[in-house]
Amino acid sequence: MNGDRLPPPPWSEQKYPNLPQVPKFAPVDSWVAFENAAAETTARIRSGLSLPSSPDAKGGSSRARRRYGSEPPPSPGMRWPGFSPRARLWRLPPVIQQLDQSSRLAGVELPQPPLPPVAGELRLRLEALEQLHRESREQKTSSLALELEKTRSAYLVIQTELEQKSEQQALLEREIADLRLEIDRVGQDKDGLQQALELLEESKSQALQERSHLEEECRRLSEALKASERKERQLERSKSQSKELLEQKERQLKQLQSDSRSLKATLAERERAEQAGREAQNHQTKLVAQKQREIDQLTEENRLLRVELEGFEEERSRVVVLERNTRQSQEELRQSQEELRQSEEHRQV
Repeated sequence: MNGDRLPPPPWSEQKYPNLPQVPKFAPVDSWVAFENAAAETTARIRSGLSLPSSPDAKGGSSRARRRYGSEPPPSPGMRWPGFSPRARLWRLPPVIQQLDQSSRLAGVELPQPPLPPVAGELRLRLEALEQLHRESREQKTSSLALELEKTRSAYLVIQTELEQKSEQQALLEREIADLRLEIDRVGQDKDGLQQALELLEESKSQALQERSHLEEECRRLSEALKASERKERQLERSKSQSKELLEQKERQLKQLQSDSRSLKATLAERERAEQAGREAQNHQTKLVAQKQREIDQLTEENRLLRVELEGFEEERSRVVVLERNTRQSQEELRQSQEELRQSEEHRQV
């Protein structure tokens, strides 16, 4: 607010062009201290007293001594245009202003400037302020670089995650498109699948009916097979008994034949010995006739047994044919059951 009444800075603006932003006011304590120093200096000049010595003074008279600031010494009773004790405050760089404000906010008071500062002290303060400004700027630059590096790394991580999320989103979009196409295709094939399901149900009912018929046929064939097996076992037993009886009859026939031969030999002997006695010859003839009748009877029984054996053989051939037919029926039943199982598996799929 006092920027229009402040004097120019005590340093050269051409030499220090990097300090364009200067404070427009100083702290109140500095103002009060500088006003007191300015009033004391003015009173000394008006009263003709000497000013306090400066470290930059090079000897000689008081005229050769450097004055404070860049202003000419005032004449007694003379006031500058717009004169004010605050107008002679030097302007501090922004770093000192920030440090002063931060220290005041933190409850710490900065050391006050000496009363009054001379040109050498101003130069030293200026160099110190510039050094402090450079250090502060370097510190801020390093902190900003560190923050920038952290921000860059976080940005890279976020960018990588964003790319991954984009890839996942693209993949999900493709999957959604594929699922939509699949849903459309399934919706189009729904009628065909319904018709196929109806056909499968019809084929299932037909297969169940055929299965019941085949099971009934298989049961009937099994019963017939069991009956044929029982009959075959009976025929086997009868055949074995017939064979035993035939063997027995053959043995009897052989015995009778041997007896007949012996009788014939005896008859021949008796015929040669006919003169031995006719009664014995007649008796022998009767015996031979009886034996012949027995032989004829055994021959007839043998023939009947052979005929019965042929009947057994024919019955066995019929049983073999029936067994073959039963096996064929069982094979057809097994094939139909396999087809039915395949149709059920196809319907389940």
